[in-house]
Amino acid sequence: MRSSFLLVGSRQTFAFARDSGLPFTRYLYRINSYTRTPVNPLLLDALLALVIDLLAFASTQVIDAMFTLTVMSPYISYIILILTRFAFKNDFKPGPFNLEKFSFLVVSIAVS
Repeated sequence: MRSSFLLVGSRQTFAFARDSGLPFTRYLYRINSYTRTPVNPLLLDALLALVIDLLAFASTQVIDAMFTLTVMSPYISYIILILTRFAFKNDFKPGPFNLEKFSFLVVSIAVS
């Protein structure tokens, strides 16, 4: 499971670096000529994972707080996106599959 997180994280880091969304983009957006893979984002993510793992030695409360934030962060980001879709005027155009008049009901249940 740990290797899949590292794989996904390095892909996201590479994509953000490609779009100039991270500091040191010039170093992160490089492809290794031998392996033809983005090695630098992989090394950065492995280093960050090691630092987070070392927090377990500091205190169990610290690592528990980190895990709690990791679990809660995606839900918070989904709720923010859903709420802004319905709270503000926008030019959202539904795709071929949509819930039409039931969409607000489903969103209300999902957010609550």
